Amino acid sequence: MLAVLYVVYELILVGMAIYVGRHQQNLFGLPSIESKPLTRALLIFLVGVALLTVILWWRFGLMSGWPVLGLIFGAVGLPFLSGLVVFKVFK
Repeated sequence: MLAVLYVVYELILVGMAIYVGRHQQNLFGLPSIESKPLTRALLIFLVGVALLTVILWWRFGLMSGWPVLGLIFGAVGLPFLSGLVVFKVFK
């Protein structure tokens, strides 16, 4: 059951990274000059957290507590970066 949760988490992160990567020039209607640095930061964060979680899962196993670090980084960083995107879009 825990493996299903990790796989769904990874799929969500990868899906978000693909969406952000495909819309680098015009993320949510932002002009290109504001969109490029924001999407670059989001891509680095999303791919980094996804890789960290997979590496920790592969290295230490599913039942250890180490893969939870990827979940924690995602839960802390994603609302901050999403709030930054919302602030840029609606300023």
